[in-house]
Amino acid sequence: MLLKANPGINNLSAYQLADLSVPVGQPLISLAQNELYFKPSALVLESANRAAMLSNQYPDTDWSELTGTIADVHQIHQRRILCGAGSMELLELLGRIYLSSEDAIVMSEYGYSFFKTVAQMYCAEIDIAREINCTVKVDSLLEKVRLNTKIVFIANPGNPTGTLVSAAEVRRL
Repeated sequence: MLLKANPGINNLSAYQLADLSVPVGQPLISLAQNELYFKPSALVLESANRAAMLSNQYPDTDWSELTGTIADVHQIHQRRILCGAGSMELLELLGRIYLSSEDAIVMSEYGYSFFKTVAQMYCAEIDIAREINCTVKVDSLLEKVRLNTKIVFIANPGNPTGTLVSAAEVRRL
């Protein structure tokens, strides 16, 4: 018997990197893929060299040092913190745990496009909440929630808009 991919996978488009073409003679400054404009500092290079010396060892999959530091700073229990190799990994993990073809997500009109991809991977429905002036409105998100909504996605600050939802509004959501 051949294994078949989840039907949502077959409908995904290939991931597209930003178009980095520029007119001849113009310098390229690209920050589209979270690049840093400045070269790494000497401290970053020193830290990277120390980490490279440990690259022959299996990594700490619990991110113990990092989660311990975050827990201390924010006064929360370390077991409530989940770290990963970037937001895309963590968002996909949420989809894998919570979404199926019977479920729906809510996201804002100009929200991070990977939110849609996560829903599509697991054949979940996508409900889009209207934004005003490219800003997420909690009331718009709440209006879209229905019985089969499993995840309400927001990026804060907005990606790609850069707008903010206040801490009070996030708590209300």
